[in-house]
Amino acid sequence: MILIRLGGVLTHAESKLAQEREGQALIKDVRRQLHEISRPLIEQIVKDILGYEVISLHTDMSVKTGERIIVLIVEGNLDELFD
Repeated sequence: MILIRLGGVLTHAESKLAQEREGQALIKDVRRQLHEISRPLIEQIVKDILGYEVISLHTDMSVKTGERIIVLIVEGNLDELFD
C-alpha cells in the first residue's frame, strides 16, 4: 500500500468556490473527473518505478483544508523492495 498526502491542492479560484456548498460539490466532481482521466498515467508511473501493477486506487480531498489523500494498493510486497 502506498499512501500519498498532498497539501495546498486548491487553486485560488477553487478556494473561492469552496466557500459555498454548491461550489464544494463542483470542485469535488471536477477533481474526480480529472483523477479518473489521469488514473492510467498514475498506474503506469507506479509500474515503471516499482515494477508492480496497481490493484486499486482510492482518493479523496477536503475542500476545507485543501488536502488530498491518495491510497494505492499494489500487487506486490513493498517491504521486499526496501529491505
